[in-house]
Parts: sequence; structure tokens; C-alpha cells
Amino acid sequence: LRNEIYCQLAKQTTKNPKLTSLLKGWKLLLMCCSFFPPSDTFVDYLACFIWNNTQQPNEIGQYAIKALHALDATMLSGGRKFPPLPLEIVKLENLQPIPLNIYFINGMKCKQVLVTSQTRAKQVIETLAQTFNFKH
Repeated sequence: LRNEIYCQLAKQTTKNPKLTSLLKGWKLLLMCCSFFPPSDTFVDYLACFIWNNTQQPNEIGQYAIKALHALDATMLSGGRKFPPLPLEIVKLENLQPIPLNIYFINGMKCKQVLVTSQTRAKQVIETLAQTFNFKH
């Protein structure tokens, strides 16, 4: 079923004359790449399709680049176990990172850390360790 979803999105985003429909298709493709992987046998075809659109001179190219990065990250870490938060969806649609405020026990607030749907806790910890010179 996952591969079928990706196939339908590839079809919708190929030679679609309606820009609004085309853009919605790429936004949905980005979300899918961010949240669940295609099968191992299909991923190369999907990656090639997305790669071929990264050179588009408009928003489509930007969504294709983000989708390709999201696909790589999702293939490495696997699919989501929980549905995305509404904020994640909004930020993805607008090609923006998610601001994450970190608070310590003593009440000191860390500066904002920007994350994506594929950011893992380990990456946030490494960022904090570098920022505050912590040993972990």
C-alpha cells in the first residue's frame, strides 16, 4: 500500500498542468517521505523520480530537495510509530524547521533548537552538548 501511495503521488506530480494541484502533490509527497518509507525494492525508483525534480526552478524544486532528504532520513531511521503533530505538518508544508525549546531542571532555558520530523533525540543531545560544552 505504501508503494501504491508513492506511485499515485508520482503520477499526480508528473506533467500536471494545474500548479495548485501540482504543489499540493509535492507537499503530500514530502509528508509521506517524512513519515513512512517505501519498500526496499521501490525506494531507488522513488529517489530517482524525486531527484529528477530537484532542479525545477520554482517551489517544486525546493519540495523535491526536502523530500529527497526526508526520504534518506526515513530510510535510515524507519517509519514513524506515532502520527505527526499538527505543527509538524504545518512546518513541513511551509518548508520550515520546528522550533524546540529546551528547559533544564534549574529553570535555565536553552536557546531554541531547530528540528525536523526526522530529528532524533540523540541529535538534539549532541547539539546541546556542543552548545554548552557538556560531556555525554
